[in-house]
Amino acid sequence: MTVRRSVFIAHARADRDIAAFFDDLGPTVGEWSVIRVPVSEDWWTSAQKCIHACDAFVFVDTEAARISRWCLQELAAAEAARRPVRRITREELWTLADMLARWSW
Repeated sequence: MTVRRSVFIAHARADRDIAAFFDDLGPTVGEWSVIRVPVSEDWWTSAQKCIHACDAFVFVDTEAARISRWCLQELAAAEAARRPVRRITREELWTLADMLARWSW
């Protein structure tokens, strides 16, 4: 049985095309499970738990993400938790499954 690794993908909701991509994304990308922050009263605490639980962290590096308080907090939390972090561009997002398979984390 293959153990599925998990990835947390940070992106700005202001990037509507990227947000739509994630809204349509299933629970997996290739061999990876996508960690989603559950809706809760204390969203940030839930986000931190998800970041600490992930095997890898991907930051979709757009202008909106670079000025988003939440995206920057997620990135800082991943770095503080010593999660492997990869920054990708908007264009690279569309080949995410291939990139996840190629990267040696």
